[in-house]
Amino acid sequence: MPRINNDLFRTLVLTILAGLAVLIVSVANRDVYSKELIDTRFKAVEREMSYIEEDVRWLVRRMGGTPSAEAGEDNHTPQSD
Repeated sequence: MPRINNDLFRTLVLTILAGLAVLIVSVANRDVYSKELIDTRFKAVEREMSYIEEDVRWLVRRMGGTPSAEAGEDNHTPQSD
């Protein structure tokens, strides 16, 4: 049996290792969450944000303000020095 050239052996081993590295990285980078799960979580966050917005509007109306981003300053807004 002829002896394998040292450079050829190194090239073969490095090629196999590179292939394994590509395989490991591709498995590690796969999607962890499904699109449906992400969409469900995103909708839940949007719903919570909607509740918070409603609560803030209610608090602003209760204090006699106008629940609008364009309302500007009122008597409840701290004045800057």
